[in-house]
Amino acid sequence: MTDPEEPTKEQVLARLRRTIDALLCTAASPAPRTFLRKRVGAAADGVTRASAWEVQEKSSGKASTWARREPIGQGRTAATECDAAVEECVLFGGTADRSGDHVGNPGRIHAGAHVVRANDVDTFQDGYRFGCDGAVDAIGQRGVYENSISELGQDRGFFKRRGLVLELLYTQGGGETQQAVISGAVDIGIGVGTLGAMGAFAKGAPVRVLGATMRGAYEYWYVPAASPIKSFRDADGRTVAYSTNGSSTNLIVLALAKHHGVTVKPTATGSPVSTLTQTMTGQVDIGWSAAPIGVGALAEGKIRIVARGNDVPAFADQTVRFVLANAEALDKRPDVFRRYMQAYRDTLDWMYADPASLAAYAAWAGVSESVARRTRDDFIPKDNANPDRISGLEAAMADAVAYKFLAAPLAAAQLKTLIRLQEPIR
Repeated sequence: MTDPEEPTKEQVLARLRRTIDALLCTAASPAPRTFLRKRVGAAADGVTRASAWEVQEKSSGKASTWARREPIGQGRTAATECDAAVEECVLFGGTADRSGDHVGNPGRIHAGAHVVRANDVDTFQDGYRFGCDGAVDAIGQRGVYENSISELGQDRGFFKRRGLVLELLYTQGGGETQQAVISGAVDIGIGVGTLGAMGAFAKGAPVRVLGATMRGAYEYWYVPAASPIKSFRDADGRTVAYSTNGSSTNLIVLALAKHHGVTVKPTATGSPVSTLTQTMTGQVDIGWSAAPIGVGALAEGKIRIVARGNDVPAFADQTVRFVLANAEALDKRPDVFRRYMQAYRDTLDWMYADPASLAAYAAWAGVSESVARRTRDDFIPKDNANPDRISGLEAAMADAVAYKFLAAPLAAAQLKTLIRLQEPIR
C-alpha cells in the first residue's frame, strides 16, 4: 500500500531528523536485533487502524506477535487488506516478546524500543522504556500558532533535552483530536475544546487535562469581500463554519449566535484552509479562521471579518482549549507527561524571546515572517498561551450545560480528577 500523497522534501527531512534522534537515544541500549514481520490482520474505526503482525527473529527463529494501533492520516489510510509481503526490521533495545505480545499495552505507541523499517525513514516506538521515551501527539489544524509548539520544540531540541521523541499527527480540529486521545491512538492532544473535553470526561471518557493551550478566543469569522453580510447580526438563517463537533470553534459559533440574538446553521468545515475554499466558493456563508491563515487575504481585501471570538465577553479571560492526555497513559507514565509539559514551556519561552523562532514558525506555517510576527504579536499575547493558567471554568461549565455538553456542572472532586497540571521541572 503506497501513501496517497508523496511527502514533501521538508517532511522527509523532518522524518529523517526524528529517526536520527531516535537512533541517538539508543546509544546505551542493547545491540540491535533483526526480525522478519508480516502483517496478518487489520481493522479500522475511522480514527485509528489496528494491525497485527507475525514476527520472527532471524538469529533464533523465535516467533511472536506484535500489535499496533496507528492514527489514520499523514499517509496512513484506513485500508485493512493484508498481503504476503515480508519486511525486515531492526529492533534497537528492549525486547521482542512479552508472553507473545510485543507491545506492553496494545492500542498505544509508548515508551521503549525503536523499530526502524528497512525500507522507510519513519520511526515508531514499541516495547519498553530504556533511554528515550516516545509520545504520540495529536494536534489541531496545522498553521495555528499554538499548534506549532510540539513540532518546533522537537526540531529545536527542547523535547530531546527532556528525553522525549514525539510522533506528531495533525487533525482537522479539536473534536477529532479529542477522539484520538479517547481511543488511545495518541497519548496527548493539543488544542482540544474546553467544553468538549469536560463533556467527554463527564461521560466516562479516559481523559485528563495537563494544561491550557489558549485563554481567550483569537479566532475570527469572515465573509468574501462582496458578501452582503456586514456583521454577525446579519447571519440569521445563514450557514456559519466551525471546525469539528465539540471543538472550541463549535462553542464559539453557538455563543456568537446567542450574543447577537440570531439563529444560525452551524456547519462543520474542518481546517481553516478547507474552510477558506468552501467560503470563497459559496458552500458556506460565513467562514472561520485563526491567524496566520487568512491574514494575507485580509490584507489584500479579499475577505472581511464580521466577528471575533472575543466579541463574546465571557471568552476574553476564559480558557477555551486544553492540552489533553489519555488517562491510562498518564497513570502508567506520569514522568513522561511531566517532561512533555516542561519541554512545552521551554519551547513557548523560546518562541516569544528569540527572533529566530519567527522564521521557524513562518516556515512551518508556510507564511512570510511579517505575517508570522503579526500573528504572534497582534493575536496571541504570551500570557494567553500560558499552559499553567486555567481560568473561567465556572463560566465554561455554565456554557457547557446551556449547550448540552454537560448535564450539570462538574463537582469539585470531578474537576480535581480531570485537571492534572504538571509541576515544572527546575
